[in-house]
Amino acid sequence: MFFKPLSLILSVLVFAMSALKADEMLWSDDFEDYTVSGAPTELPAGKTDTSRWWSVQNDTDRRVLVDKDSARHFGPGASNQILLLNRTANATADLNLSTTTFSPTTTAILSFDFHVKKEGLNSDNKGYFLRIMSDVTTGDYATYDGSHVLTGFYISTDASGGTISLKEGGNSSTPNLTEKFSFAPGKENTLLLVINNSNEAVRYDGDSLDAGRVRVYLNGKEQATWNIEPGTATGLGKEFNGLWMQLPSGVTGEIQFDNFQVKPISAFRK
Repeated sequence: MFFKPLSLILSVLVFAMSALKADEMLWSDDFEDYTVSGAPTELPAGKTDTSRWWSVQNDTDRRVLVDKDSARHFGPGASNQILLLNRTANATADLNLSTTTFSPTTTAILSFDFHVKKEGLNSDNKGYFLRIMSDVTTGDYATYDGSHVLTGFYISTDASGGTISLKEGGNSSTPNLTEKFSFAPGKENTLLLVINNSNEAVRYDGDSLDAGRVRVYLNGKEQATWNIEPGTATGLGKEFNGLWMQLPSGVTGEIQFDNFQVKPISAFRK
């Protein structure tokens, strides 16, 4: 009987697992491909990868930069590259950042790591703002009206700690402060959202999520389940295909990110 060498079997298994992970991902960025101190659209010489961001605003008072994690907030080491967003009190406009589009879907997992200091985002109950966008193509998603906003959330801090609050769909720019939970600033946190805008319940990891709902996990622990409450033109069953991030007017301070991922619900891992 002929047996394949163990090394060959292991190689095949590693290749298969790598292929599975690549197939699972709809959109991702760990910021390792970009030039340090540049925007996440600036690739080093010789790099053939494409940027994963359409619109980046960079000026003296609105900074969107790839930086080294010299303070080791995110664990891998001081050479790990991260995304930094900073808006000063002198800024006269919003800071906006738009991802490239991904394959349209009604269900997905959105996850990322973030770090913000206590009172690191000075704001009026707002803070860092992420919108999940529907039916967008290219360019600055800030130019789209509220009908393209499926749902979203705010990350904010004050003297009492950190808060993550639901942002309803449509033109509203006010967080729903009855739908919120707390987090500890000053350390790495991981936020994961299971999003279901399909017309029926979905199952994942032995659990289920009703249509038109989003379930939120912080550092692997379930925190809340919110109604998506989409904009008038997005509605139940509408696909989404992009992310729009913002530090809006009235918000000053800095927040850092790493390991953005958008993937199918079948790839759920706490």
